[in-house]
Amino acid sequence: MLDTGELSAQRMNAVANLDSVKAKMDQILSGARQEDVNIAQINYDNALKNLNNAKTKNSLDVIRNALNGALNAMVSYTDIQYVYFSDNSNDSTIIANQKEDILQYIFKTSQLGRTNSWYFLNLKSGLIDSLNRLDQNYNADQIKLLLGDTKTALYRTKDGLDIMYSKMNGVVSTEAEKTKISNAKTSILSQISSLISQEQTITMAEASFNNAEAQLNLKKAPATEFDITMAMAQVTQAEAGLALIDAQISKNLIRSPIGGIVASSDIQRGEISSPGKVVITILGDSNYEITANIPEADITKVRVDNVVKVTLDAFGQDVIWQAKVTSIYPSEKMIEGVPTYETKIQFDVNGDERIKTGLTANLEITNAIKDNIINVPSRSIYEKDGQKFVKVVVQNDDNIAMTRFANLSETIENKKTIIYEVPISVGLKGSDGKTEIIFGIEEGDNILIQ
Repeated sequence: MLDTGELSAQRMNAVANLDSVKAKMDQILSGARQEDVNIAQINYDNALKNLNNAKTKNSLDVIRNALNGALNAMVSYTDIQYVYFSDNSNDSTIIANQKEDILQYIFKTSQLGRTNSWYFLNLKSGLIDSLNRLDQNYNADQIKLLLGDTKTALYRTKDGLDIMYSKMNGVVSTEAEKTKISNAKTSILSQISSLISQEQTITMAEASFNNAEAQLNLKKAPATEFDITMAMAQVTQAEAGLALIDAQISKNLIRSPIGGIVASSDIQRGEISSPGKVVITILGDSNYEITANIPEADITKVRVDNVVKVTLDAFGQDVIWQAKVTSIYPSEKMIEGVPTYETKIQFDVNGDERIKTGLTANLEITNAIKDNIINVPSRSIYEKDGQKFVKVVVQNDDNIAMTRFANLSETIENKKTIIYEVPISVGLKGSDGKTEIIFGIEEGDNILIQ
């Protein structure tokens, strides 16, 4: 899964918007009751209170902590500056300019790049002045702007600490001094995280308030046909917006077309995959399948749903699994010059731990079954002039049989038996070396095997 942090935030807003317009439509369709109005009013008051708290006191506390963290970091910055970068060298100038940029943004005052800590800590201008004024007179919009400005100040402070740490590698500084700068950066990153979290809290509080306000207004307003039509259109629009964001998020997800278990993964985080490369293998949770390439001479006898007996070389011929043909690919595949057709065969059993991928299978496909038939060994059948025959042996004293075959030619005659050449019509041919006889002979006839 790729990084979807920004899209997830957009989706949160889209979901909140959709919930809001759905609530509006539901209220319009159901009509308002006084009890509903009272509940909506309470929800509105609570949402407004939460929003005001998020935008005012809570935000000011977060801003105050963040600015204190920035100034503490600049004290550590200045301590190192005065030890190693107080001259007019190029590195010292870079350190001073970076400090000037940070402190000027915080205090809106210049010429602070080479000042002592005690000097700028006593300044009350810039963002500090804004914070103090808002402490006395809350203004939600101004507080929200100050949140953004404070976050910018902290990002500049972090960049300054990075530069200081880099320049310390060029002087004989101690590990303790490097740790001091590193810890200051860690503290700044924590404060930045708190600012971002507070911004998200405000966003969620605004969405909750908007939702509560919309519900209260709907409870108080009478429903009209125009209102209903507009509400339905807004729901459709909000659903489309959410669907668009979901579509964008789905492009960052790797989805398997089948359910199952990941058998192998041949790609690492950050690696770029080339088109067509297999990077993830999934073992499906459906029954195992066998892929067989059946030659053209046999494929005409095979049909989907034919019953199949399967043996696996790993277990020998005595262990038999039942399966069936599930699909036959219509296009041929040439294997060693012979046209074959890819056929899928699925095991009837699921979850048999003996079955593994890659095992060699032997198949016996049954394409038709008939019971109570007359059959003879296939090698007893021969053909002349397009007609199939078998030879029937009749005893000389079997008058009934001799009467049946009276019009047939005798091939051999001796004192005890007569052999008749009997024309037949054949049916199914089994894999056991026997063939069905549809017409020509009867049960009990003695067949001469060639």
